Amino acid sequence: MNTILLLLIESVNEQEQTITQQYRFPSVKSVLTIYQESFGDPHDDPAAYLEDRDYSRLTAVLDRAQNQNMYEGITDLSTLAAWLMIGITEGHPFGQWNKTTAYYVAVAFLQVAGYDLLPPTDADPEH
Repeated sequence: MNTILLLLIESVNEQEQTITQQYRFPSVKSVLTIYQESFGDPHDDPAAYLEDRDYSRLTAVLDRAQNQNMYEGITDLSTLAAWLMIGITEGHPFGQWNKTTAYYVAVAFLQVAGYDLLPPTDADPEH
């Protein structure tokens, strides 16, 4: 009986790893780097933009999208990018520029996943 239970647990763990390994979710460090490069002094330590409480809040809001992927089975990249944006804008981990940071993080997430968000070079700018 214990062997069957262990095999079941291994199977579930493998499925969870497969789901979460499909996408590279942003880390706190990468979000802080995006924030710093966009709005801060490049010589500052990126962690200086968050207090301890806000660091935990940022971790929680980034986990929100990953949890949607892992536990709810959401695999649509645009939906997961929206969860990242919602998490950052509602969680409000920074003193300012939360909505813009959320947009930049979502765009970076989509680009890392292989989405090309630029218009085609041969597009007619008038149409």
